[in-house]
Amino acid sequence: LTKEYGEFRFRITSIDMAAREQELRWEKSGILSILFGGLQENKAFKVTGLSYSFHPLPLQIKVKISLNSTDSEAKQLAEEIENEINGFIQTHEKAAEVRNDPYELTILGKDKKKIN
Repeated sequence: LTKEYGEFRFRITSIDMAAREQELRWEKSGILSILFGGLQENKAFKVTGLSYSFHPLPLQIKVKISLNSTDSEAKQLAEEIENEINGFIQTHEKAAEVRNDPYELTILGKDKKKIN
């Protein structure tokens, strides 16, 4: 005796294991929280937003600032932020495990245009 149960739908998602492993390393170190906290506290950086994504690889870090991309100060400020982030990842003791992980840093102006 068989009974009709109707139609079933399944949603199958795949996970990029390399991206997931990188994500776990960065979460364990807490480095993004420390980094983002420092960037937001430093008013000179004019940071208005921060985001990141591990999917797809490499890690994408986006920093938004309160200047338009065409502002005369924007390019210099973007370089300072970039140097701060890269230096922090290369020197902070908690970043040792993630130091060699690839990442892309994008700094965006208030006008949502890429500066760096």
